[in-house]
Parts: sequence; C-alpha cells; structure tokens
Amino acid sequence: MQAQKPLETTLNHCMNCRIHALYMLMHSIWAFRHPKLAFTFPLNILLDINECLIDNGGCEKECRNTPGSFVCQCPTGSHLDSDARSCMSLDACANDNGGCEGICVTLNGTRVCGCSAGFELHSDGVHCRDVDECVTNNGGCSATCQNTHGSFVCGCHQGFELGKQSSRVCSKLSWTKISLGIPL
Repeated sequence: MQAQKPLETTLNHCMNCRIHALYMLMHSIWAFRHPKLAFTFPLNILLDINECLIDNGGCEKECRNTPGSFVCQCPTGSHLDSDARSCMSLDACANDNGGCEGICVTLNGTRVCGCSAGFELHSDGVHCRDVDECVTNNGGCSATCQNTHGSFVCGCHQGFELGKQSSRVCSKLSWTKISLGIPL
C-alpha cells in the first residue's frame, strides 16, 4: 500500500505545475514573436505571479502584488494585525479620550467628539459648552428658569410652588401651607 502525500506537498506540487505552465506559455509567446531565437529563451527568467488573484492572497481586506511577493493592506481607520493578513480597527479614543472634552466615539478608526445632555459641542469639535436651556421657551418653566452647569431649575413666584406632577409648572399654594408657615 502506497502512503498518501501530505496536502502541503500536493499543494506545492500544484503551484509548481502552475508556475511551469506559465513558464511554458511565456516561452511559447516569446518563441512565436522571435522564431529565430526560439531556443535562446532565457531559462532563468523570473516570472512574477500575482498571489492576490488567488483568494485575495489570504488578505482580509486589500492585497497588493509586489515583485515576487504580495502585501496585505488595511483601509483607513485600521491597521494590519500581527498575522500580516487581518485588519484591526484603531481605537481613536483609547489615548486621552481622543482629545475630546466630553464623549469620544470611534467610527471607522476616526474620532468623533460629542457632549452629554445639557452641553453642546463647541465649533472646535473638541470642547463642550453649557447650553442655556432657559433661553429657549424659558426652559419650559411656567414661572422662573435658572440655568445651572449642564442643566436648569424651574422656580415659582411667591405664593406658588412647583407641582407634584411636574417640576416645571407652578401651582398656587394652599392656604394651609401659608398659614402654617411652611417654607417655600
């Protein structure tokens, strides 16, 4: 019984067959164009095989053929992993929060800054500034509105209190609370 050849040997043999077939094809084309020199075709000619044509060279994203070899490449926002074939996304927010004062999100390897509720992104795209909610529609408050850092507080005029249902709507104090001297 004959031992079966390992798969790697078979694949290498197959690749050698392809190289030989390409060499023979090149020789035939050269001989056709130069019939008088057909037997002087240089035997040591190096043929570049584009490894990228077969399974993208094993590259996850982009394969670039080079003389005698190939190189895997990754799109912007990622880098080549240690296996030289896979791409890893860059985390643009990993160091110093990406330079963002507030929230930092990585999208396709690019940093995008944002801000928490009550703040808006400054025109520099990095810093956050407080939003004065009281400027627009009095912050939704029925009486007074006081801006705070990142928020606001509604208040009521004397004789009124914020309602139990809403922290923005004032309702008239009951006579009981006024006569008992409960602080406003």
